Amino acid sequence: MPTTLLIDALRDYLLASAVVRDPRNAGSLPPCWRTPRDGVPAPGEGEGAAVGEDVVVGLFPAPGLARDPYDASALRTDAVDLVIRSRTAPLAIQFDDQIRSLLVDKRGWTMGGLQIVESRLVRPLDLVGSDKQAFDWVAGYTFERVV
Repeated sequence: MPTTLLIDALRDYLLASAVVRDPRNAGSLPPCWRTPRDGVPAPGEGEGAAVGEDVVVGLFPAPGLARDPYDASALRTDAVDLVIRSRTAPLAIQFDDQIRSLLVDKRGWTMGGLQIVESRLVRPLDLVGSDKQAFDWVAGYTFERVV
């Protein structure tokens, strides 16, 4: 299955865990975008339900890990970059703590119909920039899964 389906499964898992919301639906949780073409909007950007107040999240496919020859060809390791845009640094760190507790070092679980062998943090939360609108962060996760 392509990585985009992994992103869908991850977003649905985060929705079900009540840490994000669909940008089409109003609410107090951070909106979570899947590979937004124009990038992740800053808090306060957009219109209507899509506007996030303090934190906005985006999920992007990232380079996965190649397997060694003849090494469990029924498995693949795909990666997702979690982009966080926040009004303040502490808000992003708090949000990252929630995500880590849901994803880091989990083994033998199901996420949106995908059989996950192991999920791991491969890029801890990293500040990549800031401007007048938001702090920009990224964290990377891998998902070893059964094909």
